[in-house]
Amino acid sequence: MNLGFLPPVLPIAVAHGEGRAEFVDEAAERDCTRGGLVSLRWVDNYGKVALTYPSNPNGSPAGITGLTTTDGRVTILMPHPERAAHELLGSTDGRAMMEALVESASEPVLA
Repeated sequence: MNLGFLPPVLPIAVAHGEGRAEFVDEAAERDCTRGGLVSLRWVDNYGKVALTYPSNPNGSPAGITGLTTTDGRVTILMPHPERAAHELLGSTDGRAMMEALVESASEPVLA
């Protein structure tokens, strides 16, 4: 799968292979992708969407590892960047994502 651009890549290790994205059918997966609801994907060392283990540790279709709601208020994801957000945890690779979340949460929400 070619996304047509190279998005930011976060080198975050995973603790387990859970959190697999599952869809009712291929049309539902396509709707999420076309609707811009896919927020994160597993990628390999070359930045290409990972479809198989070990770069896609839970086998999620199309490398999907994060989804957001249509209004953008809720995002679910796997892995956990908070586990890599401080030197005491052994990595700061997830810090940028956590700081962006804090920054966006401090902005007023428009209904």
